[in-house]
Amino acid sequence: MKMVSFEKEIAAIVLAGGKGTRMNSAKPKVLHEIAGQPMISYSLDVLRGLGLKKIVIVVGYGAEEVKSFLGEVYDYALQEEQLGTGHAVAWGLKEVSSEFSHVLVVYGDDSGFYKKETLKSLVDQHLAGQATLSFITLEKINPAGLGRIVRDSDGKVIGIVEEKMATEDQKKITEVNDGCYIFERDWLDKNLDEIKLNTTGEYYLTDLVAVALKKGVKVSTFKLVDKTQYVGVNTPEQLEIADQLMRKKLNEKRR
Repeated sequence: MKMVSFEKEIAAIVLAGGKGTRMNSAKPKVLHEIAGQPMISYSLDVLRGLGLKKIVIVVGYGAEEVKSFLGEVYDYALQEEQLGTGHAVAWGLKEVSSEFSHVLVVYGDDSGFYKKETLKSLVDQHLAGQATLSFITLEKINPAGLGRIVRDSDGKVIGIVEEKMATEDQKKITEVNDGCYIFERDWLDKNLDEIKLNTTGEYYLTDLVAVALKKGVKVSTFKLVDKTQYVGVNTPEQLEIADQLMRKKLNEKRR
């Protein structure tokens, strides 16, 4: 397997346009603080630690506030209407030229707990397996709110179903998608238009898994064994938990 230059070949798109309605705050979701810093700061630290130089941040709600905090060292894409993750990535991809062969996609509010070694392993597996699309999964005892990984009797992925669209049986699935992907850049560019507007009025990025499988390209999953590396933050209560976990993590790193 040839060595990949993270700086020259891999770009990142960070989804940071959400309001976070359940946070009960007018502040953009990614600017809520854990351990004294906005959540997105930790995500960007991890991406820079990988050596990524091309990082596009998709902003929407509170765009100017987010851009003012982060400064001019990043590229930005404005998602004027929040029409789902697929729609957000489409805007972000406009800022990623074809010189980059792959695109890493993460959320700006729940990716700060990843170790850079984990994301590097995801990328390495993706490239070694010559996958078109790879994403991280994990097992959760309480998977509420997350997309479920649907597999066939042989264990092969046949789709991701968002909770809003899941049947009662599908909601019982405990393997979930945590929202971290890597795509072949050109394939992503050519197939984003295949995502259809769903009944919730959004374009789900997860629908690209079904598109990829239908077209016969390789889809790979990377199981996150260390579950402490994914911390979803959607409510003030979850924010408090994330704050405590990040403080613990930082304290352990200082020892």
